[in-house]
Amino acid sequence: MLFRIANYAMAALFLVAVALQYNDPDPIRWMAIYGAAALACVQLGRHRRDWIPPVVVWFAAIFWFGVMIPDLLQYCEPADLFRSMDDTGGAAELAREAGGIVLTAGWMLLLLWRSRSGLDPSARSRSRT
Repeated sequence: MLFRIANYAMAALFLVAVALQYNDPDPIRWMAIYGAAALACVQLGRHRRDWIPPVVVWFAAIFWFGVMIPDLLQYCEPADLFRSMDDTGGAAELAREAGGIVLTAGWMLLLLWRSRSGLDPSARSRSRT
């Protein structure tokens, strides 16, 4: 029950992230990944193959993070992640974007683990049918 609450809270946070992207220089791709992550959260435990959306979002996030690595290594420091939200562009924005991608990938791995390990009560009932 606690995980279900946390999962729906994450779905809500991913939807907030979608809404906050409207003024980003590249909003569509960010809205797409955060929206897909929210959908993966909501559908967990509802379908027999509920593990597929988290896997797809995880692969997309990991690929995207891989593309970001050269710029992260060249321009960012860990402290850039904690700069003021008024700092736009440059290293601060890149660090925040990387943080969002890592958070998304991490939550998708947790969803996949929950789905495939049988820890989700709805997953156990589906496996009996």
